[in-house]
Amino acid sequence: MAKVGTRTREPGQGRTVWVVNQRMTFKVTGEETGGAFALWEDFLDPGEGPPPHVHANEDEAFYILEGEYTFTVGERALTATAGSFVLAPKGIPHGLRNTGDTPGRMLVMVCPAGVERYFFAVGTAGPPTGPPDIERIVAAAGEY
Repeated sequence: MAKVGTRTREPGQGRTVWVVNQRMTFKVTGEETGGAFALWEDFLDPGEGPPPHVHANEDEAFYILEGEYTFTVGERALTATAGSFVLAPKGIPHGLRNTGDTPGRMLVMVCPAGVERYFFAVGTAGPPTGPPDIERIVAAAGEY
């Protein structure tokens, strides 16, 4: 296990990747926390968001900073705005979409860490310049 030490990130700092139209700036990764958790700042434009999916190993938590989102967690649909917290336990299908009129921003944490390696594998260093390679993204999901 990696040695865990103090980490700081100034505003805007951290490794940034784009997966489809979702920008993620990682504030801390599992490599830096000994696998305990990963935390990133997530940015979504109106109408954007990942489809329903399931994490086999990680609980995923969302804290909304800006914008309006619609989440589905299991059979439950809910609206989340600034100050809202949503927990998607491992094994439970969940998805989200920015349903507001403005860009959204939230903090996302997974416990334990690990799923961030998927984002690094399929993401790009800048905004997408063409249609996403959905087959590659789906194929990589099985590995992580």
